[in-house]
Amino acid sequence: MPAPARTSARERPVVVVTGASSGIGRATAIEFARAMDVRLVLAARRSDQLERTAQVAGANDAVLVDCDLATVDGVERLVTAVRDFGRVDVLVNNAGRASAHDFDHPDALADLDEVMALNLRAPIMLTHALTPLLERSRGTIVNVSSVAGLVGTPGADAYSATKWGLTGFSEASRARLRRRGVRVVCVQPGPVPTPGWPHERLSRLPVLGRALTSSSREIARCCVRAARGSGGAAPVRPRTYATIPLMRAVAPWLVRAVLARVASRRRNQAERESR
Repeated sequence: MPAPARTSARERPVVVVTGASSGIGRATAIEFARAMDVRLVLAARRSDQLERTAQVAGANDAVLVDCDLATVDGVERLVTAVRDFGRVDVLVNNAGRASAHDFDHPDALADLDEVMALNLRAPIMLTHALTPLLERSRGTIVNVSSVAGLVGTPGADAYSATKWGLTGFSEASRARLRRRGVRVVCVQPGPVPTPGWPHERLSRLPVLGRALTSSSREIARCCVRAARGSGGAAPVRPRTYATIPLMRAVAPWLVRAVLARVASRRRNQAERESR
């Protein structure tokens, strides 16, 4: 029996993943390469880590775009590389970062412009630029937001603002693009132990760790399911946090009380560490 014919390079779906040098972005690239016959376009600042992602994914023909998406030039560099394909089937807006300091820190606003540009402006610009190609392929946009886009996170005020913005942008884009054949999915991860994110201690807790943290691979699988047209429009992982919108509606006082307690604990911890 002859071997099944492989899809030609021109016909293979094109999947763009930002922030693909580590964490959720790397896991997403690997999951797409293993689950589907796709052509990957991987973007991040660290070219050596992009090469590592492609190597682990076994994606020898991946296109690697080293760019800083916190800058307009970086976004335009990626858009130019993607347009060469003439199609986009999946756009995963994953690149993001938190501030280097708690919001009470004197230098909390030192990197505000970069946090806002990377977390919010870049996804907006990429969506605007690549929508014509996504329409042509009847593709999918996956915006990786955060549970911080569902409930304000004390101490990460600016980060929460960008993720609330991304959640709102996703909702507006979903309504606008639905009849044009483009699906928009907004993934809301809870704490994910990845480089640069201080969630390792929480993930190690025996019971709460599983209930309150997710994994890069689980979020990556949400992205692949979205590309296949399955799953919800706004999956929350872990599902523990899916009750937040309901709690905000029926017991907003409880949400405010919990957030105030979290803020108090963070402040007390900061005071102890400063002594």
